[in-house]
Amino acid sequence: MKATSWTAFLVLAVAGCATLKTARFERPHVTLEAVAVTGLGISGGSLRLDVDVYNPNEYDIRTSEFRGEVQFEETDFGEVTHSDVAVLPSESTARLEVPMTFTWEGVGAAARGMLARGSVSYRLKGHMFVWTPGGDHRVTIETGGVVAIMDLVRRE
Repeated sequence: MKATSWTAFLVLAVAGCATLKTARFERPHVTLEAVAVTGLGISGGSLRLDVDVYNPNEYDIRTSEFRGEVQFEETDFGEVTHSDVAVLPSESTARLEVPMTFTWEGVGAAARGMLARGSVSYRLKGHMFVWTPGGDHRVTIETGGVVAIMDLVRRE
């Protein structure tokens, strides 16, 4: 390669890095879309939380960890962790399937109420770590609302 070609390449590479460093980071928006009952037993059960994560940025980001505390019907239900790397495409939504187990002790009334209706109120608080072209971020999550219950146990 000629010296002028190397110079042009280096200028473009430095300009590209500078652009990525100045790209504004907007935190992803997290919504619990559905709860699926995946197992029930004498001591408790298991759920799958379908969590939608919207990436408002003009670039892809990756998440390496999602941790949170879940309340259903204003009762602490448990903690969730999703440690798989997930790519969150730019300006779109990606779904994370987050497993959760619970015991009847302490959450029995909320669990029974949740299973008796087709929906439940929830609160999800926690954080996730994301990798961006401009660096790593720890994003705080706090969301709530009403979510549908999908009873997979009876369908299988």
